[in-house]
Amino acid sequence: MYNNYLFLKKGTLSSLFLILFTLQVSAFVPRATTILQKTAENNGNGIYQIEQEVTFPNNFESITLKETWIIENENTFKLIVSGTKELQDSVYQQFSYNFGQRTGVGTPSIPPKKATEDFIEKYFHVRTTDNYINLMLQMKILPLSSLSKKTYKNTKEVVYEKDPFVNLARVGGTISYALGEPTPADGDNLNPEFWIEQDQFNLKKFRLPSKTEVTAEQYSVYARGFNFPKTRTVHWKNNLVTIQTLSVTPKTTKVTLNPKANLKFDLPEDLAAKPIIQEFYNLYR
Repeated sequence: MYNNYLFLKKGTLSSLFLILFTLQVSAFVPRATTILQKTAENNGNGIYQIEQEVTFPNNFESITLKETWIIENENTFKLIVSGTKELQDSVYQQFSYNFGQRTGVGTPSIPPKKATEDFIEKYFHVRTTDNYINLMLQMKILPLSSLSKKTYKNTKEVVYEKDPFVNLARVGGTISYALGEPTPADGDNLNPEFWIEQDQFNLKKFRLPSKTEVTAEQYSVYARGFNFPKTRTVHWKNNLVTIQTLSVTPKTTKVTLNPKANLKFDLPEDLAAKPIIQEFYNLYR
């Protein structure tokens, strides 16, 4: 009986140790640079063509525009926007993005425009840790202290220090790393943050300094290690727009836009969705 008691006691202690060890491991949060590095590694390499539909609310129905994105690298994009159904003959646009500068391709000419931090597409295609770090610093989401590398003279100096700007949070039913200064529970002024899935290191959600929020769901893995979501929602003010991925195709050569294409963006005046469509393409494209 005494031996059985010892066995139970040892078993209980072992279970308690296992629980404490699990809690300690689960509480460990990697540095922001490590999280951003693994996220960048999920964004593939080479050229991809992405077909997607952007859906806008229009009273009791919806309006959909088709987008074809050509992703060459994290600094070079191309975009073709075309209308569907009743807008098939009313909308056709071509844009080339090069290191933050957007240029219309076709006729009539569209003046170049500087793409801002609200150009939401770029955040899903950052392929280097340094560029992610620069974005975090530019938007003041993370301070330099969270992104600087720490050096130690020997292993005895290595001490785990919790970064207050990197936390665990639940987004869409999954645990994610929340990067940025947490918004107070009773705060009305939402802080900009990025949420990156804990296990797969996919970008699940971000809130920009402009308060625009983008949520990404149902990631799939494509050629050359490219992780991309099936569904995304863009929320700003009282507006909500849905982006549905139709296909992702790797390309071996660059895609050239037609410089003689007839560009048009003739939305009917009585179209209820006209203001939100115009605002979306002015702000986020």
